[in-house]
Amino acid sequence: MARQGAAPQAARTNDADGDAEAAASDDVMADATDSDDNADVDVELLSDEERVERLLEQNGGRMKQARIVKETGWSNAKVSQLLSSMDEEGRIDKLRIGRENLISFPDEDIGDFEE
Repeated sequence: MARQGAAPQAARTNDADGDAEAAASDDVMADATDSDDNADVDVELLSDEERVERLLEQNGGRMKQARIVKETGWSNAKVSQLLSSMDEEGRIDKLRIGRENLISFPDEDIGDFEE
């Protein structure tokens, strides 16, 4: 029976440690949330579509497909398939200009595009 009494004591000790760790973790999460407003988002956590949308936002809402390939480091085929899918969903517009594609948000005016 002494053994049964010791187990709850150990459990209480572990719970107290766990509560302290959880509280410390909550503080770290709160700090991270507060700093997220000013810090860049870790692009590794974004979906491929979100990464493309973020690139477009950083580049005035439009950019050439070749530049997306360069900025992401993805293959031409992956970017082409991804952009075609996003175009079909209405998330972006693809405009063929000669041998290049100009990628923009649907509401973006591309009349004065210079790159």
